[in-house]
Amino acid sequence: ALSHASTLWLRLRFLRSADAPTQWTLNIPLPFVDEVQLFQRDASGQWQQQQAGDTLTQPAWSLRGPYPHFVLAAPNAQEHEVYLRIRNFKHLSVPLRLASWDARAFERLTEFVALGLLLGVLTVLIALSVVRYIEHRSHSDLAAAAFGLLVLVTVAQINGVLNMLALAGQPAVADSG
Repeated sequence: ALSHASTLWLRLRFLRSADAPTQWTLNIPLPFVDEVQLFQRDASGQWQQQQAGDTLTQPAWSLRGPYPHFVLAAPNAQEHEVYLRIRNFKHLSVPLRLASWDARAFERLTEFVALGLLLGVLTVLIALSVVRYIEHRSHSDLAAAAFGLLVLVTVAQINGVLNMLALAGQPAVADSG
């Protein structure tokens, strides 16, 4: 169970140069992190919160995806301060990735294309094994299809795709993976 003892707070200060893009993103490429919240001030000085994590339903995430991903607002070239609250059931190393919105959009597209290809190949191999079983009635083909399905589900869970798509409304199941 999570407690105040399993919470890490990070204070990040950044300064955007005048010629840099105004929209940036911060992500933590860990699909299995329990909960991450980002706090930042809006233009009126009020604190705004974004959240993500596998203990939350995907619709509750600020940006849906396989892992926590947040928008950083830096409308001017002044110093900005944000706070991250990271909660997890066990200790972990936390990689932080900061990128401009446009660069990150390209990275996300690349990630999804690569994952789509990988999961598509696994799906085709499962389908081929099922077709071979129907044609030859060989139990080894059926076992290969079952093994391929286990590999597909495992890869999808490890990369956060299963949580994002199939388990979006079931954080208790998604968190157990």
